[in-house]
Amino acid sequence: YQLGRHVEPPFRSIYVKPVSNASFAPQAQAILTLQLREDFLHDGLVQVAHEGEADAILEITLRNFDRQTAATRQDDTEIAEKIRLELSASCTLVDRRTGKVYFKDRPVSAIADTFPDDRSQQAQYQSMPVLTRNLARRISYEVLQVW
Repeated sequence: YQLGRHVEPPFRSIYVKPVSNASFAPQAQAILTLQLREDFLHDGLVQVAHEGEADAILEITLRNFDRQTAATRQDDTEIAEKIRLELSASCTLVDRRTGKVYFKDRPVSAIADTFPDDRSQQAQYQSMPVLTRNLARRISYEVLQVW
């Protein structure tokens, strides 16, 4: 048994294209793009590079943003006590040098809970960085997992 990675990905640098948003998630694409780049920088396994210099290119499209009531108030079951937010994306990773597709349109999703007060929209907006952080971690795992 050994702690840590024993296999490295077949590329040393990556370019994260600006995330496309085909969902109704407000302002999520800019936050997610930044968080993904930070994840790769923090991990250190691959370098974040400019598009023309990177070995691999990661492209992400946000596909669906969903809100569901996860719990209601005891005194009024019409009022949400907790709302579960889910954001899903499709991801494509390509070797820029050879054109080899490592994966195409791979679905990745993440959830986050928010506890709204009388300003439900504000609570959801404030939860967006948490939701995109969860999604960024899942995407970076897909990119850096054992090949």
